[in-house]
Amino acid sequence: MILCIAFVPKEKVLSHIDSLESQAEKAEKSKEEHASVQKETKEQKEETVISDEEILKNLNLLLMGDSIAMGATDEFYEVFPNSISDTAVSRYTTESFDLYDSYVNEKGWNGDGVIFALGTNGLLYNSLDTLREKIGPERPFFVITARAPYTSWEQSNNAEIYEFVKSTDYTYLIDWYKESEGHSEYFVEDETHLTSEGAQTYINCIKKAVLEVFKK
Repeated sequence: MILCIAFVPKEKVLSHIDSLESQAEKAEKSKEEHASVQKETKEQKEETVISDEEILKNLNLLLMGDSIAMGATDEFYEVFPNSISDTAVSRYTTESFDLYDSYVNEKGWNGDGVIFALGTNGLLYNSLDTLREKIGPERPFFVITARAPYTSWEQSNNAEIYEFVKSTDYTYLIDWYKESEGHSEYFVEDETHLTSEGAQTYINCIKKAVLEVFKK
């Protein structure tokens, strides 16, 4: 064996070394090419990812609200520039039926979802079931809880909202009541209408709930 190793022709040894070096070069080239492909694929994936801002910008939502939501109109349009905020002082929940019908039948609205921002001016009066039927079974329906501490219906309205959202498909909670608990800085003297900080937080609650649905 020693003699065999000792007398292996030099040409064969060199040829074998050359072959190994060639294989090594091919392997390195293949690795670099693979890395390049991975990088391109990653960049393509990153380019196709839609940002939160783009999602929100492209949505066409219809918010129906009272003077609480009215106080956050500017903040709403900053986040949802292609959506609609229709608000009015002292709007009752049952006014939402004709309002929704006017947008659909007269203005041809056929958007991505509805935000119900009512409930501080009186009882719900089965408004949620009625609107859910009008909206259709699968279009996203967002319902905001109310904070109106000097009314007799705040607690019952919120309890109805919690139960409705829990038991109804494609219906999503925006829990303003919970989010604003203990934050007097969000409200003016009546503890119901919004300060500028409260308005921003109010819209952030809506933004968070909407993204959770439309990013899926």
